[in-house]
Amino acid sequence: MHFIANNIEKLLNDELFLTPLASLASSYLEQGQNTSYKEKDNQFQIEIDAPGFSKKDLGVTIEEDFLNVKGKVDVGGRKRDIDKKYKLPENVDKTKMSACLKNGILSITIPKKEKRKKLSIEIK
Repeated sequence: MHFIANNIEKLLNDELFLTPLASLASSYLEQGQNTSYKEKDNQFQIEIDAPGFSKKDLGVTIEEDFLNVKGKVDVGGRKRDIDKKYKLPENVDKTKMSACLKNGILSITIPKKEKRKKLSIEIK
């Protein structure tokens, strides 16, 4: 499985296939945990299965261009952990990201930056 994930990651990192969502997908393949991705016009949405975790068990941080999700919990004597790292696309607004844990699913919303509007420069 690791061999397949590495080859798919190489394909996704090829310039022809390199898109913001492909970058997120390649991060997922490295981790091999239940995660889903959605891209909308104005945001990305990541959902991570986190049954048994509470807010206090999880941490979501941003370091440079990476989103980190870590957590540990002991559920009925069974230890579980989450340790994920995602490379963020350039077109996201890191200051407006949000996370919500509901029914065992950690949802992370990553807004896209507003597209710059065309500016006209007056010629004098």
